[in-house]
Amino acid sequence: MTVALIVFVLMSAVSLGGALLALLITFGMGAPRLLRLIHGFAAAGALALLAVGNSVQETPSLAWWALGVWTAGLLGGLLFFRVLFPGRAPRMLIAAHGVLGLTGLALLYPVAFAGT
Repeated sequence: MTVALIVFVLMSAVSLGGALLALLITFGMGAPRLLRLIHGFAAAGALALLAVGNSVQETPSLAWWALGVWTAGLLGGLLFFRVLFPGRAPRMLIAAHGVLGLTGLALLYPVAFAGT
């Protein structure tokens, strides 16, 4: 298993958790604090793993682009959902945050599954 594949699987799980959070918020049920924390910390951990993996081995440029897109999503999530709009995140920002996550997955997919 490559680092890219491990990160792809981790970020897929983070994306599913994010989709669950988005559904809970959209239907007015509120997002549990523990789920929000797991979503953020798991994404940060996967990003750290990808950054180390990209740094210590030769990786395609798509892996670096995925790292950049996910870093933007992580920083945007922290800024918008923890600082500017705590407890009342606008749905358009939630959607934009999700699009960044899915874009990162699409960028990392060919790297993670190269040679399989």
